[in-house]
Amino acid sequence: MIFFLQILIYLLFFTVTIKALVLNDPVRGIFFYPKEIQRCVFEMKLTTKEEAKRRKIIFFTILVIGIAVLPIIFIGLWSNISDFKTAFIHAIIFLEVMNWYDGIVVDEIWVRFSKFWVIKGTENISHVKKLPFVLTERLIMSAVYIPTAALLAKLAVMI
Repeated sequence: MIFFLQILIYLLFFTVTIKALVLNDPVRGIFFYPKEIQRCVFEMKLTTKEEAKRRKIIFFTILVIGIAVLPIIFIGLWSNISDFKTAFIHAIIFLEVMNWYDGIVVDEIWVRFSKFWVIKGTENISHVKKLPFVLTERLIMSAVYIPTAALLAKLAVMI
C-alpha cells in the first residue's frame, strides 16, 4: 500500500511539474512541440527562442532532480529498503511507471484530447506526437532507465 502511495506521489510530482511550467499558457511549454509549431510561435512573437530555451533548462533541471531524488527518498528513507535487489526493483518500477504514464496519460490522453495544448494561430498544425514516435520514445527510455534504476537503487541503499 505504501509503495502504491509513493508511485501516486511520484506521478503527481511529474504532472504538477508540467502544469507549473505551463500554468495557463501552453506557449510556456513550446519546447515540447514539433519544430513547425515552434517556428510559427516564434514568428508570431508569442515567445522567443531564448525564453523557450531558458524554460526548457529550468523545467528539465527540476524534473530530473525530482525523478531522481524522490525514488531515493522513497526507497532508502521512507521504506527503509537496504538490499540492492529490492531497491532496484522499486526504482525500475518508479521509472517505468512514470515513463509509460508520460507516453499514455500525458501524450496520448492529456495532450491529444485537451484543447488547452492547441496554441492560437497553429490550429492547422498537429501538436500531437504520432503514436509510433511515442512508443519508440518510451521503449528507448525503458532501456535508459535500467542503468538509471541501478544507480538510484545503489544510492538509496547507501542512506
